[in-house]
Amino acid sequence: MDEAGNTSSTVHVGPFLIDVTAPDCSPTTDTGEPVWQNDPTPPTFTWQPATDIDAGVSGYRIYWGDDPAGQADRLIAEPTYNPPALDQAIGAATRYLRAAPVDGAGNQGEWTTVASWRYDGTRPTATLDINNGAKTTQALNVALHLSAEDSDSSVAMMRFSHDDTHWTDWEPYAPQRGWTLPAQSGKQTVYGQVRDGAGNESAICQSVITVNLEVSRTLSTNYQLVRSVVAMGGGRKFSDNYQVQGTWGQAFAGEYLQSNSYQIYSGYWSPVKSAAFITISISLESGWNLVSIPIRPVDTTIGQVLAPIAGNYDLVYAYDGCDSDDPWKKYDPDAPPFASDLTKPDETKGFWINILAADTLVVTGTVPSIMTIPLCTGWNLVGYPSFQNRPVTEALASIAGQYVIVYAYDASDSADPWKKYDPNAPPFSNDLTEMQPDLGYWIQVSEDCVWTVNN
Repeated sequence: MDEAGNTSSTVHVGPFLIDVTAPDCSPTTDTGEPVWQNDPTPPTFTWQPATDIDAGVSGYRIYWGDDPAGQADRLIAEPTYNPPALDQAIGAATRYLRAAPVDGAGNQGEWTTVASWRYDGTRPTATLDINNGAKTTQALNVALHLSAEDSDSSVAMMRFSHDDTHWTDWEPYAPQRGWTLPAQSGKQTVYGQVRDGAGNESAICQSVITVNLEVSRTLSTNYQLVRSVVAMGGGRKFSDNYQVQGTWGQAFAGEYLQSNSYQIYSGYWSPVKSAAFITISISLESGWNLVSIPIRPVDTTIGQVLAPIAGNYDLVYAYDGCDSDDPWKKYDPDAPPFASDLTKPDETKGFWINILAADTLVVTGTVPSIMTIPLCTGWNLVGYPSFQNRPVTEALASIAGQYVIVYAYDASDSADPWKKYDPNAPPFSNDLTEMQPDLGYWIQVSEDCVWTVNN
């Protein structure tokens, strides 16, 4: 209106749309702990678009860096990002891609980690020795000790060769492994290599040992062969390594003698072959596991036997029913040695082990052919050193009538881990039907007895 009272026409402004709600950014593509990579170029990441029902999503602020809670001002239009390649001189790194959606009214949603990526470009290192650094051997079955390190993605796999051309398949890393040398005298080389979790392979390491299969004075633990005297009936007598032709008619002149490696009949000897090494894997669940090791480890020291899962267990218990004064034995890897009285978890023992996260214990050793296990009146915690699953009654046939009840604990069955066999109960009430080699067993016996296990 002017001073004369004239009014203008009506002018309409608007409508005005007001949006004060931030975009919804709840959907993401991050799946947790990233897998290690050895390619310094990250992939292109794409994530679920955000939503905004009012002003609509106009873009995303993104952060790419090593801070898991990082934020930045950079704005991109689409929910996809192609990071730059990493400088390989860094060696190893973890990167996080974080995004915050922005709508057309300028409202910003919450920051969310939409992807994470790990890089390890450093090769692991490894050294190898045979029989703890021995220079010579008279046996073809030897123990390999492989020491390996990787500070980032950790050592994961290993392989071996006798000629640097023909290699074993990649297998889970373990600090020790059995190996059979070619049957020939002279210097022999074994080659080893490890691979880390990102796929980086170490340089090939090697160890040399001299094999002597033609020892002038054959020896064993208890005997040394100085000279031989033929004292047998006529005909040819032979063993794996020796052959004797008799020309006299007299009978054997001496008694039968034996040691760990040889049998001697009046000058005729036959070596006992060494057992072959094998490697087994025992699955372990998070929490307490009742297990046993059905082979005789190369190194029976408990720290070495459990080295493949070092840092992932905190306590080990065994129970010796024949030690009435102190049946419970304990090993604590973090305690000083004098505080632990469980030192050797051999194939006759069952033991409880507390695992921090599900893992696999890899053990190398020899298979016992026949094992006798003393059981004392009351409860005994034992292993089952056999590679044949057998019904409980068959496995315990040598102590039939002397055992009262048997328990096992299967940690993989979280709903019902305890299993029982009662020889005097009806079959339907027993859920422990057979004995298997990697479990430990509580056996209650009514009298002292000896359990014989055939492999």
